[in-house]
Amino acid sequence: MQTINCGESLTFTFTPNAGYEINQVLIDGSAVEPTNSHTFSDVSIDHTIYVTFKPEIPSVTGIEDNAVQQLQIFPNTANDEIFIKSESPVKKVEIYSITGILLVVESNFVGKKSLSALPQGVYMFKVYMENGVAIRKIVKE
Repeated sequence: MQTINCGESLTFTFTPNAGYEINQVLIDGSAVEPTNSHTFSDVSIDHTIYVTFKPEIPSVTGIEDNAVQQLQIFPNTANDEIFIKSESPVKKVEIYSITGILLVVESNFVGKKSLSALPQGVYMFKVYMENGVAIRKIVKE
């Protein structure tokens, strides 16, 4: 709770933790355009502010160099395991839910990954290589 004198103004700034972004901002119970701050001006009544955050979804720029384009993840529609083949060494693999929640991080990747612990669905694989990062969508049956 923040208290100010009648007629004063107050600005609130919303800063998500690393890997998160602003999801929703409610001012006095009404949704407003999510921005990084909100100012209450010439305050004469009580106000409420409520901010929620969500994990960032990895972005795909469509700009990949040749070695990153050589990345293969198969089969894509997988049951129990997938294989990742790349001309550049794979340093790390991250698996995200389609809503952007980080589910798995594997730093010592050895060519295949078991998916048996994951339920059926669509996942985003973020593959870190010596020469770049590639993101691919995988379906698990």
